[in-house]
Amino acid sequence: MLKIPLLILTIIFINALQIGFLPGINYHLALLINLPLLLLVFIIYFYHYETAILAAVFIGLILDFYSPLFFGFFVLLFLIEVLAIKFILKTILQHKNLAVLILVNLISIIIYQIIYLAVFLGSAKSSGFSLAGSLTVQYFILSLLQIIVHSFIILLFYKILSHFKSQLMSQFVS
Repeated sequence: MLKIPLLILTIIFINALQIGFLPGINYHLALLINLPLLLLVFIIYFYHYETAILAAVFIGLILDFYSPLFFGFFVLLFLIEVLAIKFILKTILQHKNLAVLILVNLISIIIYQIIYLAVFLGSAKSSGFSLAGSLTVQYFILSLLQIIVHSFIILLFYKILSHFKSQLMSQFVS
């Protein structure tokens, strides 16, 4: 009963951190850590399909209000993420462990980058920008660093949660 309102409050908090707090610390930090995408990866991995769809729509709506791109872009992007990752989890990666969670993170970043880059290049083409000017070495280094940082954050949360889970289980056993 409390799951959905708590999830919505978490989504609002994470989006507020991403939009208002991280760019204030360092602009590159907001590019390296995509908190809404990380949250969506955890929701896709641990929750049911319907909850992941609801979260994708809500995260996307909040980001669309602050995005210079067309309205509905992030909703569409996150819905594609949910559909693709849930399909991959049901057909290919059926075991739930840390390696699969990191692989799901990698897949989500790749999908995010491909769609974001396609829309960016589509809008840049009409403005006169070239593909060669957009796909620089810095872009690929930043994408690789984003994968590394996201994987580290997932590993950190996985270890913290498993530690709390083991403490909780030991309290129930004793």
